[in-house]
Amino acid sequence: MTQPRIREALETRLNTWAAAQSPAVPVAWQNVAYTPTTGTRYVRASLLSGETQNPIYGALHRRLIGMLQVDIVAPTGTGMAASEALAESLCTEFKRGTTLTQDGLTVVMDFSPSIGPAMIEGGWVMLPVSIRYRADDFAA
Repeated sequence: MTQPRIREALETRLNTWAAAQSPAVPVAWQNVAYTPTTGTRYVRASLLSGETQNPIYGALHRRLIGMLQVDIVAPTGTGMAASEALAESLCTEFKRGTTLTQDGLTVVMDFSPSIGPAMIEGGWVMLPVSIRYRADDFAA
């Protein structure tokens, strides 16, 4: 059960970061009902798992790679400065070299997070932050 440990490690870190913002930023979790509050910025988190790798032939070693996609969602017409500041803060929280451990599994950020282009959807503007991770499971 590696995927749940990866999710827990990443979501715990994201939740701690969101609660520490001033004001705290609500998080819309993947596959959990969420109704945004009109006029309030929030973040939307999705875990996007990638293809499992087997870096050592014949060994019990699986490498799970993927991305934590965090969309910073703000009402349109409010400018980009606050969303960009949150994105930069999030990039610092999950900077290259960040290591998280959950129930004996280590999740590593090997790359710096990327801030993508802003997109407008309805009355909201989304600023995506992509956080790539890997986890090596030797108990496969």
